[in-house]
Amino acid sequence: MGKIEAVKLLGKKIADTFRTQTISSENKSIFSFAKKHPLKNARGQLREDGMILTHLTDYLPKDGYIDTARSAIGASRDSVHFAVNHGVTAHLGGDWSAKKYAILIPMRNARRLKKNKFAGGVAGDFYSQGKVQIPKGSIIVKRTKNIKPGQYRISDSSKIDEFKNLRGVKVIETRSSDMKETVDDIVQKLGYDFKNADEAFYWGDGNDSSSFRDFAQFNKFLKKKKMTPAFHSYTPNAKVEMIIENINLRTKLNRGWQFSRDGKLLVDAKKDMLNALKYIEHYSKSKGLPLDFDTKTLAGIIEKSKTPQEAANMLKQEMNIYSNMLKPDCIKMLKKGNDSEKEFALLMRFNMLIDSPVVRKSDSDLNKYLLSPNNEALEKIQEENMKYQFDLFSELGTKFEKYT
Repeated sequence: MGKIEAVKLLGKKIADTFRTQTISSENKSIFSFAKKHPLKNARGQLREDGMILTHLTDYLPKDGYIDTARSAIGASRDSVHFAVNHGVTAHLGGDWSAKKYAILIPMRNARRLKKNKFAGGVAGDFYSQGKVQIPKGSIIVKRTKNIKPGQYRISDSSKIDEFKNLRGVKVIETRSSDMKETVDDIVQKLGYDFKNADEAFYWGDGNDSSSFRDFAQFNKFLKKKKMTPAFHSYTPNAKVEMIIENINLRTKLNRGWQFSRDGKLLVDAKKDMLNALKYIEHYSKSKGLPLDFDTKTLAGIIEKSKTPQEAANMLKQEMNIYSNMLKPDCIKMLKKGNDSEKEFALLMRFNMLIDSPVVRKSDSDLNKYLLSPNNEALEKIQEENMKYQFDLFSELGTKFEKYT
């Protein structure tokens, strides 16, 4: 190696030393660049500059974007989901604390980029339409073994091969096994108001997703910014995802579209799905909720497919949907029992989650609740829905009683 190359290499090492800090997570000097980002202004209104979006994932950003599950792995979901001012809390849909990465994006920076389109949601599940470009000022948290427990290491993204195509982004490395806990700590060290976030729009305690509190302020913020308050599980997009899940479940369980016993047609999944898609389209238009799917194409696929397997193949060819994030334990559970029991379980899932009097009532009631949230209204909705669910379960149970 020549003298000039050696001097250049030494200079690079010195620069790297000064650009990368490793320090105890208790020592705030690593966050000397941080400043206060109050969540509320003097009038008690939520400030966009006081909000930071957090996304926990096992996937690296691609070409400067957070991919949707559809663009990343061909799953049905074409949105990216965030929590606001905290790491996403574990709930019935999953637990994200063991994820490898977290991406933290100031709300205003994210929404300034024209390529980003945010639909709305709630603060525990705020979501986009399509993939999300990572703006300057963002932070990526990465789990690494090459650091002592209880320490953070902070670098410019250009210093780490995985992220060198990102500009103006910091990378914080940690050895912590709990990414949610780490994100909560970093959010506060960055100067965001984690405690007020809890009071204003947090999920509530435990895994019960119905324990949301005081949405009014966040709803006002969303509407002011031309976004929609909505629980994603009750949106048209989530329902289409579940129809695709149902097609894949029928395929994996080797079921056809119809199921009969003693000459009686007990299940006509194709008819149910086509009726549900009509309801979903109407629901989408009436509530002003966006659809990430071409439902007419999907309906055409279901209509002309002789079997669910054929429909699944056509989904790949015509809509680039290869999978739908089916959970192995769900498939294992549904594989138990005889044909009648499998069909009963599939029909229950369809009616409870996609389209039935219970679901239509929930959709309507929960949207009303979001527009004018209060605990009394939510308790009433829960009581009514429990009754509707019991009635539906009894009705379906009677239909299948002698066969299961």
